[in-house]
This record gives sequence, structure tokens and C-alpha cells, in this order.
Amino acid sequence: MGGDYDGEIWITSKPGSIPLNLSLPNIFTNQTSGFKVNPFSQIFSASHVGPRTYALGDERIILIDKLNEIANHAYEFAKNQLSLPFDEKYEARPILDFTEALGDIKLLVTESNSNLDELRIRIVLNVDEDDDHILFLENFAQVIDQNLLEITKPIRQSLAEKIRVAEARASQKLEEFYSGARAMSIVRNLRVSSQPDVVRLAKWIEQNWNNFNNVEKEVAFYQYLIPTQSSGDYVHRDELDAPRFWDSNVQRHPNADTTYRWTGPSIKDAAPYTNPDAPIGSGLADEGLKDLDEL
Repeated sequence: MGGDYDGEIWITSKPGSIPLNLSLPNIFTNQTSGFKVNPFSQIFSASHVGPRTYALGDERIILIDKLNEIANHAYEFAKNQLSLPFDEKYEARPILDFTEALGDIKLLVTESNSNLDELRIRIVLNVDEDDDHILFLENFAQVIDQNLLEITKPIRQSLAEKIRVAEARASQKLEEFYSGARAMSIVRNLRVSSQPDVVRLAKWIEQNWNNFNNVEKEVAFYQYLIPTQSSGDYVHRDELDAPRFWDSNVQRHPNADTTYRWTGPSIKDAAPYTNPDAPIGSGLADEGLKDLDEL
């Protein structure tokens, strides 16, 4: 085919004709205000193109491979069964690559409540002036229509595998987070701060981490360690037994008890008060800044 086309054949799936019914595991749907796992678009290498609609990228190759297989069968069927007057340029090719006629292909998935509802496909085929080519593409379109679910089965399998891989990766990250691996790397830097209250906060979190529940760990990390690492300062000028606003921050967590109160070891005992009225320090010491750059 020389590239001069007289028209197009559109193959478009009807709404609801390719159900996916793929549910995302709880690790993706029951997210807290702190730790975040991969969003929908990252799990499936998809781009957001409309309300609840994403365009797939990787699965295009899967569909193209499947359509090439169908195109070969359609060509052989048309040649042998329909006795079409194929000219030599078609007869000379043992396999007809449908991508020669491909004008456009779209793979769209719709989602609701973070679940994959259905797949939509649109294939645009360019038609040249040869009657035999038109008849081939018509037969090709009929085969797709009659075997749509079977043709798209590998796509569903690909999406399911991506969910499995993403769940395993997210589970590993959660395990690393709750074990304290991420928190302790920040604690080590804050412990060398020139600001006494920063040191006291870091030591208090370090001493209590293994006794924190998951809510307390998220609050400690995202509302105390991260901000303190960023600013280099934390001020604890009162006699509270927990960091300032600790109870209210925990209470506001979506998975927390609204009557929560800290009853564990006091932050006043985490490190000696050399001078409770000391002014705010300049932030992290040089050693701490060096370690922070290496994170």
C-alpha cells in the first residue's frame, strides 16, 4: 500500500461491551492522610484524558500483536474461502501486517471508586482504492466484532498483573515506613541539630517509635519529622508530655479515636533541659546538613 488512502474504517467498542471488573486492593483504597501509595495513573502507566477515563499506553502493543494475528487469519480466509481477485502484491505476502493500514488506535479504561470498570477501544483503519483491500478490512472488522472479549483478554491480564506488582511494591514501602527505616534516617540528622528542642523531639520519636501505633507513626513522621527536617527548628516551650499539638494532630487523623490522649513517656525526659528558655537555633548543625544531603 502506497500511503494514499481513500477512506477509513472505524472499529469502536460499545459502552459496557468489554467489562473489566478489576478491583484495587485495600492498600490503594484505604489511604490515610499521611502515607500515600501509587495513584491510579502510575499503576497502569495511563494518562488522564477525561472524567474517570484514562488512556492506556503499554497495552497498545499487546492489542497490536493480537490484531496482527487476526489480520493474518482474515487475509488467509478471504484469499482461500471468498475467492477474491487478489492481485500479486497481496498474494506475494504470506503475512499481512494490519499496522500498514492503521490510522489510529485508542485504549481507554473507565474507573469508579478506584476500580477499573470497563475497557473501550477505537481502531481507525485507512482504506486504499483496491476492492480486495476493502473486503479484507471488512472481514477483519467482523472477526474483531465476533471475538472482542477474547481479543481483549490479554489486556485485562496485563492490567491485573500491574495491580499485583503495584500491590507488592506498595506493601514493601509500607513495611519499610512502619518499621521506622525512613523515620530513623531523619532522626539521625535531627539529633545533631544545634536547637535543643529539635534534639529532644528526635530522641522522643526514636524512643517511642516501636510503641507507636500506625496512626501515631504517621503523625510523627509527616507532621513533626518532615516539617522539622525542612525548617531545622522545633519549639517546645511548655511543660507538655508530648510534642506541641500532638493530641489534636492525632485526633484529626481519619483512623484515630477522637478522645485520644498521649499517656506514654514524656518528651521532657527524652533529653536533659540544658536551658528551656534558649532561643531558636539556626537549624541543623553542619554535620546534620551534610547527612541530610545524602538522603
